[in-house]
Amino acid sequence: METLAPAPQRQPEVVFTGCTGLLGHYLLDTLAARPSIRKIICVTVRKLLERLQTKTPPPSSDRIVYYKGDLTQPRFSLTNDTWAGIFNSSDT
Repeated sequence: METLAPAPQRQPEVVFTGCTGLLGHYLLDTLAARPSIRKIICVTVRKLLERLQTKTPPPSSDRIVYYKGDLTQPRFSLTNDTWAGIFNSSDT
C-alpha cells in the first residue's frame, strides 16, 4: 500500500480584535512570538493612534497589520474592500 505524504500546510493568518487592551496586548505578544503564524490582522477599537504614541506599542513586526474599526458597526466600520481583503485571506 502506498502512503501519501500530507499536503503542506499554509501558515495561518489571524484576525484579532481587542489588541490594545491589557489582555489583548499580552495575547498579541503571544501570537507574535509564534513563527507558525504568517500574519496577524488587528482590528482595534479604542484610540489606536493615541495608544501607539503614548503607551508601549504592541510589538512591531512586518507580520502585524492594524486597522481602526468599530465592532458595534456592520463590517467593523471598515470599507467593503478592506473587509473582503481581511476575511477572504484569514484563517481564524
